[in-house]
Amino acid sequence: MCGIAGYSGKSWNLPSKKIMRDIKESLFNRGPDGYGDYFYKSYGLVHTRLSIIDVQNGKQPIKDNFDNILVANGEIYNDLDIREEFNQLVFSTGSDNESILALYNVYGLDFVKHIRGMYSFALLDIKKEILILSRDVFGIKPLYTLETEDFFWFSSQPYSFIKAGLLKREENVESRNNLFAFQFIPNRETLLKNIKRVSPGETIVIKNGRIIETRILEKIDKKIDKDFNPHSVNCSIEKFDNLWMETLDRHRRSEVPIGLFLSGGIDSTAILSGMSRFSDNKLTTYTIGYDKRLDLDERDKAKRISDLFGVKHYSFEMNYKDFFSILPEVIFSMDDPVADYAIIPTYVLAKKISNDTKVVLSGEGGDELGAGYGRYRSGQRMWPFKKEPWSEHIYSNTSIFYNELNSWSSGVSIDNISHPNRIVLNRLQKMQFLDLEHWLVNDLLIKLDRCLMANGIEGRVPFLDKDIASFLFHLPDNLKIQGRRGKWIIRLWLNKFFPKTQPFDKKSGFSVPIGDWMNQSGSILPNLVADQVGVKSFCKRETVLKIFNNIDKKNIQRAWILLFYSIWHQCHIIGVSYKGNIFEVLSENS
Repeated sequence: MCGIAGYSGKSWNLPSKKIMRDIKESLFNRGPDGYGDYFYKSYGLVHTRLSIIDVQNGKQPIKDNFDNILVANGEIYNDLDIREEFNQLVFSTGSDNESILALYNVYGLDFVKHIRGMYSFALLDIKKEILILSRDVFGIKPLYTLETEDFFWFSSQPYSFIKAGLLKREENVESRNNLFAFQFIPNRETLLKNIKRVSPGETIVIKNGRIIETRILEKIDKKIDKDFNPHSVNCSIEKFDNLWMETLDRHRRSEVPIGLFLSGGIDSTAILSGMSRFSDNKLTTYTIGYDKRLDLDERDKAKRISDLFGVKHYSFEMNYKDFFSILPEVIFSMDDPVADYAIIPTYVLAKKISNDTKVVLSGEGGDELGAGYGRYRSGQRMWPFKKEPWSEHIYSNTSIFYNELNSWSSGVSIDNISHPNRIVLNRLQKMQFLDLEHWLVNDLLIKLDRCLMANGIEGRVPFLDKDIASFLFHLPDNLKIQGRRGKWIIRLWLNKFFPKTQPFDKKSGFSVPIGDWMNQSGSILPNLVADQVGVKSFCKRETVLKIFNNIDKKNIQRAWILLFYSIWHQCHIIGVSYKGNIFEVLSENS
């Protein structure tokens, strides 16, 4: 897992050494174990390395015998299969990323169809003088672009472009509206004006600083398996068992210790249960709880599950003091902002374990593919009880804005969902696909990437392996939802093979006592937020104060997004240092 960046120039006016040094420094958190670069004519590649596989010799950029150069961020889970199939090719390292070059030499631009893994990479073909950028189909690994007058830039993080002074610190107003509407920003745009995301599954070909070709690889396929009967419960459990174990086996490849974020919920329990079958399993589990709201604390559940399997387990507690002091640091790491409560415990937990592990397994994707969210059940009800997902923005009926969020919907609607490969989707699948396209990639996966990589940790998400994802997505509805329970097939599997995990027990949704912590900050916080330059430019002061002074169930999220945005704006637009507590950061230049 690493940081990558670089450029394709539109002329021979190459960037200064200072620009390249600043870009390199901006990515050191993602790759603290090494640095490499490569420059050819009007092309440049930069790589910072987090050593996971072939620790001694896997330095990048990697060059093959056909004058192709690669910098990559990710894990290629079918690397060993590729090496065995194309053993006539010369491999110079043991790095799993090198197999990307082998596939390119065999299949040309169709090579991404044969990659199984999570990745974003840049491949320079010297003979053709083209630069190829690509991102995995679920968008697990990030990749951003910036076009200037002389260059086409790319990087693992938007902050690289800011750090290097390649653009002004300006907001995209439409993206800001979407952040306040959803807590995340959908589609390609980011909150930093002119910085765009490479879409999940997208491959871009660039020559002389201009895009000459774009291709998209779809995330969900429907493979025909004549021996599988999806309407047979036993057959489905057996199929899931085989696919899940094969997926976990690939995801555990590492030369460094592996951990698991364990909540005691279905997804992380399924990962731990499956991993327990491997005789050489040395997994360590981690969880975090709070000093307030015991109803949100998952430590007891996680401890019970970890004890079942006899694994080494560590539990941590977070309190208001932690929240107050570390929040600016957490939000600074979210250069592509996600106002999700979960960034706080995720970041704090990653920071606490960063000296002990470099790889963490996590359950992202389980809810989307297993239909675990309550909104899936609400969306399937009969009219008039049916509720459309993402149909109402967070600040509805508040009159907080001087101008209404006229751009907030941005196509995040079930009415816009259809599978590009003409696969017929039922209503539940449309809701799942909507979340895969927007919520998962632009909230959950950005959260996981930034919180972990800010602390030099790689995150792996087994549920987003292509084979297991396609299997879960295409299961009949009754194997996803039964009554008030989602992820039914995973529960059935756990009940058959690991019944002591109690998979049919009710579990409360993951949350954070953010309302208690904000209230504990007293009367100073509402005024600081209301007077912050970014907020007061488009929000009514009296309404901001009203929200903070009445933090009920609806206003918790509204107050939190206002606080998040205030700090984000201070750090990434005003340029205030994040090295201070909440009050110190918000007081700067307000």
